[in-house]
Amino acid sequence: MNIDKNKVELYVNSIVRKYSNRGISDEELFNVGMQAALKVIDENKNNPNFDMLKDYRFNWFIRQAITRILNESIEDNISKDDIDLVNKYLKFLRKYRKENNKEPSEKDIINGLNINNSDLNNIKDIINEYNL
Repeated sequence: MNIDKNKVELYVNSIVRKYSNRGISDEELFNVGMQAALKVIDENKNNPNFDMLKDYRFNWFIRQAITRILNESIEDNISKDDIDLVNKYLKFLRKYRKENNKEPSEKDIINGLNINNSDLNNIKDIINEYNL
């Protein structure tokens, strides 16, 4: 099996771009993604049917490695409760935008998530600090 390293690097870089500006340098994310990609390639070196661009596991392993390091970085600095609250907030935003075709007001967010104003400010601070 002949793998073009430049093609692998371009593929990993295209995935890394989706995760940039989240508190870890693109170079570090790229290195983690490349390690995952090379591991999958090494595990499939004797498989003549392996095509990295068509194999969903190849993509999944790279994304998994990148999200793992991002989550570890964030979890070192933010409590689990705050992470859950931010995820709940982001999920609410996506759902509200899809259903209403507009941005929710602060009042909509507070009512929709059943939180107080200080919790909302805390969520926004975390999102701004970690570029989530």
